[in-house]
Amino acid sequence: RTSATEAPETSISEVELWPATRDVMPLLRSEQQGTPSTAHNIGFAVRLLTPTTCERLTAMLGELGDRHAALRTGIVADAESGQRLQVLRRPAGELLRWSAVGDDVDVDQRLRELMEPPFDLAAPPLWRFEILEYTASGQQVLLFGAHHAVSDAQSLVLVMAELGASLPGARLD
Repeated sequence: RTSATEAPETSISEVELWPATRDVMPLLRSEQQGTPSTAHNIGFAVRLLTPTTCERLTAMLGELGDRHAALRTGIVADAESGQRLQVLRRPAGELLRWSAVGDDVDVDQRLRELMEPPFDLAAPPLWRFEILEYTASGQQVLLFGAHHAVSDAQSLVLVMAELGASLPGARLD
């Protein structure tokens, strides 16, 4: 029982399970049939026009994960229902890796290295983020991507737009 000024107690599950959507199933089947894992990953590299700190970008990614379930979603096997989407209430662990690099680092190669390792589908996030901070110039490049079961190019563009708006302190409408 609660008073008029107290909110009633609600139970919020730490993990929710949902049926895998129709667009996810063919991706999972093709991965199970031996298609290389890199064929299921999509990624971008973008130069940051507004420099940031590790703490600030980590906080921005945490807020992004709070708003977008795709950054908190994994895929688990269910004996009764087959594949299920597992959505965590909060993002699991740190989303960002920060790397100081020399000015001769090849961005394309680093993006490939970020996205090539297979994702553990049952261990969200199925996203990866890395900042390359060039030691001589101070330039920053954000590498990011996701498994195609939880993202597509349009979703990556949305993430890029939200981060781009947030860096100078604005918010997307």
